[in-house]
Amino acid sequence: MVSFAAFNLACRSTMRFAILVVLLSQTASGEKYSDHPVSPDSEKPSWDVAWLTDYRQARLQAIESGKSLLVHFMGSSADERHDRFTADTCTSQEVQHLLGNYVCLRVPSDLSLRVEGRRIVLLEDPAFDAMQETSGLAVVDFGDPMKETFGRVIGALPFTKPTYYAPPFESRSSVVTFLKLPPGALAERMIIYAIRMHPEGPRSTVGGASPTLSQAAAEHSQRQALLQRQGHHRWESRFHRIWAQIGGKPPVEVCAESWPDEPLVTACLGCVHAWRQSAGHWKSVAGDHPLYAYGMHRGKNRIWYATGIFGG
Repeated sequence: MVSFAAFNLACRSTMRFAILVVLLSQTASGEKYSDHPVSPDSEKPSWDVAWLTDYRQARLQAIESGKSLLVHFMGSSADERHDRFTADTCTSQEVQHLLGNYVCLRVPSDLSLRVEGRRIVLLEDPAFDAMQETSGLAVVDFGDPMKETFGRVIGALPFTKPTYYAPPFESRSSVVTFLKLPPGALAERMIIYAIRMHPEGPRSTVGGASPTLSQAAAEHSQRQALLQRQGHHRWESRFHRIWAQIGGKPPVEVCAESWPDEPLVTACLGCVHAWRQSAGHWKSVAGDHPLYAYGMHRGKNRIWYATGIFGG
């Protein structure tokens, strides 16, 4: 089966300019964005990031520049959330400044592209499941071809009705948090988004991101999903192994699970909400730690399992 992810990953073996084989129905804008910094004293941004409209051009520019590709899937002109994002959020100086870290692409929600003779609608591809086939923002990693995440979707912020404690997803605070997320895989980054969006300002993601803890959190989230059971399985042996690797403060772990069939972003918010209901869990999630990592994985039972590990 032809897929968006398989198409992007093909770049690793066919070199950078293999990107040119994809022909899209969109027309390239040829626009470029300015590199001038934002002046904090100006009433309006001193420069505007230009949104490209041709996927082929934007993807090539992202690969050549080593930047991630930010895709804005547009809603209809009657879409209130779309209007709020374009008219309010995008005019913010801070948002404009952060957009400069990406190659920005704006396309209709029904954008399709031809891959190996077949036409696929991007939002219907499994790689974009977290977008729920609706308007919003998605990030595709084109930074380092040697990383596992290269060519994959690593961020998804659908402009749906917010759940739990979240403000409107298209709001300034939400988009700024989304654009500032650290490197990582999709689910890992979106649970960090959920942590940082909590109104009480938990500080567990303020410390250093640890590759060791990141691997441990990802593996345990996968373990819970495989067992289809939340819990600190084999924590005693994992505790000693992790501590030996990171030193410093002994590691602490929190776990949670979503309701069945929740979309990724909703599941992330729900897991953080669950931690907030437990004083012991929240003490770890809200506290300061030298090192941190979060992981998230979905089981065959359609439940997401989350893990947070802190220490160092």
